[in-house]
Amino acid sequence: MEIVYVYVKKRSEFGKQCNFSDRQAELNIDIPPNPELAEQFVERNPVDTGIQCSTSMSEHEANTERFEMETRGVNHIEGGWPKDVNPLELEQTIRFRKKVEKDENYINAIMQLGSIMEHCIKQNNAIDIYQEYFDDEDAVEVTDEAPSAKTINVFRDPQEIKRPATHVSWHPDGNRKLAVAYSCLNFQRAPKGMSNESYIWDLENPNRPEITLKPSSPLVTLEYNPKDSHVLLAGCYNGQIACWDTRKGSLVAELSTIEFSHRDPVYGTIWLQSKTGTECFSASTDGQVMWWDIRKLSEPTEVVIMDITKKEHLENALGAISLEFESTLPTKFMVGTEQGVVISCNRKGKTPAEKIVCTFSGHHGPIYALQRNPFYPKNFLTVGDWTARIWSEDSRESSIMWTKYHMAYLTDAAWSPVRPAVFFTTKMDGTLDIWDFVFKQCDPALSLKVCDEALFCLRVQDNGCFIACGSQLGTTTLLEVSNGLCTLQRNEKNTASSIFERETRREKILEARHREMRLKEKGKAEGRDDELRDEPPILNLEELVTKAEEEFFDIIFTELKRKEAEAMKKQPKPVALRIRPISVAELEEGATLIAHKVDEQMVVLMDPMEDPDDILRAHRSREKSYLFDVAFDFTATQEMVYQATTKSLIEGVISGYNATVFAYGPTGCGKTYTMLGTDHEPGIYVRTLNDLFRAIEETSDDMEYEVSVSYLEIYNEMIRDLLNPSLGYLELREDSKGVIQVAGITEVSTINAKEASLIMQLLMRGNRQRTQEPTAANQTSSRSHAVLQVAVRQRSRVRDVLQEVPQGRLFMIDLAGSERASQTQNRGQRMKEGAHINRSLLALGNCINALSDKGTNKYVNYRDSKLTRLLKDSLGGNSRTVMIAHISPASSAFEESRNTLTYAGRAKSIKTRVKRNLLSVSYHIAQYTNIIADLRGEIQRLKRKIEERGGRSPDRAQLGRGDIRHIQAEVQLHSGQGEQAAMEHLREQLISTFQEQMDTRRRLLELENRGMELEMDTSHHLLTIASWKHEKSRRALKWREERRKESFTKDDTRKDSDNGDNQPDIEEPAEVVSARESIATLMTEQKKLRKQKATNPL
Repeated sequence: MEIVYVYVKKRSEFGKQCNFSDRQAELNIDIPPNPELAEQFVERNPVDTGIQCSTSMSEHEANTERFEMETRGVNHIEGGWPKDVNPLELEQTIRFRKKVEKDENYINAIMQLGSIMEHCIKQNNAIDIYQEYFDDEDAVEVTDEAPSAKTINVFRDPQEIKRPATHVSWHPDGNRKLAVAYSCLNFQRAPKGMSNESYIWDLENPNRPEITLKPSSPLVTLEYNPKDSHVLLAGCYNGQIACWDTRKGSLVAELSTIEFSHRDPVYGTIWLQSKTGTECFSASTDGQVMWWDIRKLSEPTEVVIMDITKKEHLENALGAISLEFESTLPTKFMVGTEQGVVISCNRKGKTPAEKIVCTFSGHHGPIYALQRNPFYPKNFLTVGDWTARIWSEDSRESSIMWTKYHMAYLTDAAWSPVRPAVFFTTKMDGTLDIWDFVFKQCDPALSLKVCDEALFCLRVQDNGCFIACGSQLGTTTLLEVSNGLCTLQRNEKNTASSIFERETRREKILEARHREMRLKEKGKAEGRDDELRDEPPILNLEELVTKAEEEFFDIIFTELKRKEAEAMKKQPKPVALRIRPISVAELEEGATLIAHKVDEQMVVLMDPMEDPDDILRAHRSREKSYLFDVAFDFTATQEMVYQATTKSLIEGVISGYNATVFAYGPTGCGKTYTMLGTDHEPGIYVRTLNDLFRAIEETSDDMEYEVSVSYLEIYNEMIRDLLNPSLGYLELREDSKGVIQVAGITEVSTINAKEASLIMQLLMRGNRQRTQEPTAANQTSSRSHAVLQVAVRQRSRVRDVLQEVPQGRLFMIDLAGSERASQTQNRGQRMKEGAHINRSLLALGNCINALSDKGTNKYVNYRDSKLTRLLKDSLGGNSRTVMIAHISPASSAFEESRNTLTYAGRAKSIKTRVKRNLLSVSYHIAQYTNIIADLRGEIQRLKRKIEERGGRSPDRAQLGRGDIRHIQAEVQLHSGQGEQAAMEHLREQLISTFQEQMDTRRRLLELENRGMELEMDTSHHLLTIASWKHEKSRRALKWREERRKESFTKDDTRKDSDNGDNQPDIEEPAEVVSARESIATLMTEQKKLRKQKATNPL
């Protein structure tokens, strides 16, 4: 900012012309000589005084005090720049001027300069015109004007389909033109016929835009180049960067390539102050900030990824939605993200850790606005969620000031360019708030209802007098604020600075106090630990035992919680949704995609019949989102669906829990494909059975398994066995425990996992028996509900009378699809089949509605259909149930898809209580009678073995009333009489008798084991003695041979023979002596063991 002071006076009155400037003097007006003034000039009388020897002066010389000043090192022609500032560098001069203007001593220096200049001017007889000519006028009183604003113009979107005004940019030369960007910010595609055009408006002509910008994609941001007002920079919805030159027309002058552009819409673009004026940078929700040169927009010159982990991983990047750049800090910039975090960055950082300087977390939603204070760059303003916050770079943990929470969401904000304490905010209810925290901090100084719809963007003109607000319907409103809001108040800078410093100091004190408290707590904890370590251990047995028990149970509970958490992770997704691909036939009919998967859980359904011109309802009713436990689109494979929904159920079924998986949805949506699949892409049926038999085979060493499979269909409310269709139609029965059974159903059983191929063959044969007929909606339409039931019974290989047998059941159900007769063009039998299908599915929907009503004890009618009776446990009983809903993405199936999504959403709230199915001996009399018979034979075998080993007489005391045969006879006698008390008494006797027999059997086994040990030890010692005897004989033979060699005479022969009996005695080794002693001891123990066996009758 250049400041020029020019003072021009007439020569006849003041003498020479005086021009004060930071450049060479210039004559603004050429004043020619005036002869009349020369004639009227009065010369002074000469004074004949010696001391007055002044130099002679012409009439054109000024009577001004003169003095000379010596200047060194300053070039006055260039304005007196410091040595470190090059006047030829534009960026350096702008930075230095802003630094000087923000200096508090600058105003004082100007005031002092003004008094000096006034003194010099008054020496030349200058006239103060304000004092000489305006004394009669009243002085203007300065009053405190109430803040106000008025609408001076409205610019409406000329398109029929209205679009939100997403960004506004003022013309650099003042209040002449206004550039407005228009874009539909829905993540789905724009309504049909919506224009991509944006406009430049003349502020005096709201009827028609001056220039129309025609991009290939809607513009989200639009910015004037501050150096060249003909050049505009824009960020497109498809992620590209576009540049216009209005001198060349409405078409794009430069456009970045889609390959190197952003992946998401560009929400922020800013021009950089450079020598060329062609550099800029942009930010997008894809997590990238890119630098560009508009002379070469093919690819960015630099890219910074907003990864706060400082690893530059794009998948971890936070989406950028607002940008801030301060020209005085050319390498630093700030980014507001979708996650409510402000990231302060340094462009010149060499490593990712240096590029991400710090973060500020304070909002619960996206940060729509981020701007530094134009007077104090260390303080910046953010808008997100329901508040606006003012931050200081010196305090990172919390903001220093914030507004109250509003009812409506805040959308944009901006500082006043002329007042440091004033800022503006816009809200979703169409209100503009003007805040002046010097005079009022709790509430805005002015709240103005601009329009009925939401305000999306806000931009303040450089002089602070005019504000442009863009709304959701594309209306840009131009407002003029009162003079008090755009005029710097007395001492406002100092007051605002003191407020910022005071609040920053307060936050720093609080942060320091919090750190001190945390350190004290940490120190106390460490001190307690040190005291416990220093204390001598006091050995108290009871306390040690109690402490050990507590630690043990803590470890157990922690492990149980960990296992429960892991089990929860492995839990199946109760309600899943699968969207099939759109078919060729639907495309030929002109159908469009209306169902879209947003993420792993959310699906959005668009209403194709909604009027796109109804702007007020366009964003409320055209799109409805549904949330499920997991969602799949046409890219999902059969394995992905199986892993997410069914695989985790297998372990529970083997352990004795019930589970159900059923496919639900309209006809032709891929239910049979999901459940059955094809040869190359098998479905849930085949994958589940394969994994089931594989899991059984892995644990078959310790347990015995019995797997039984049944397969049926419900056709026209009649049940038919698909494994044995000759049985005809079957009936449903309900046992005393409320479990639904199909009477007479064929069950194929196997106890060997290697026989799984037989089960698969039977399953394929059953599929061929299922009723399928072509309709207009589906050429392979299933006309029945198919139910595959797999029962797994687990038994330990060690038989026990008290053994409980876990039995799990898995139902896999492929429901027939709901259909309309008009759509399927069914007649006759097909129409009758469709009626039965719709009736059963309606009953199923009624059950889901009744079960999903929370807090009510509403009666659930399962008896309206055989399907709901069969699914009674699956829906509201003892079962882990997974529902896989299927829909078509085509617009022609909108009603069916919406109904399916509604029922599936309600099914999420259904809760089932799962418990393990255990079959005990008391449940089946015939089963425990067989066990008794097996144990009876085992006992008799043990009796005979004891008699043979112990030599006891078979004449032993009888068991009396506890004899197993007697108890078995009584049990068989009372089994059919239904006397519960007697049965319980007999059961107690049976259990006590078996317990005694098992104890006796255990003691006998221990004695037998001890006897075997004694026999083995005895055999070992006998082998030692036998080995010694063999060694002794070998030594004696060797001695005889030596004696024969010494004597060869006949006389000696007799002597030799006589001396054979006199061979020397060989001393036995110590181990042989010990073995003989051990044998004697073992024989004694064996006698005692036989006595113990004799005194322990069975």
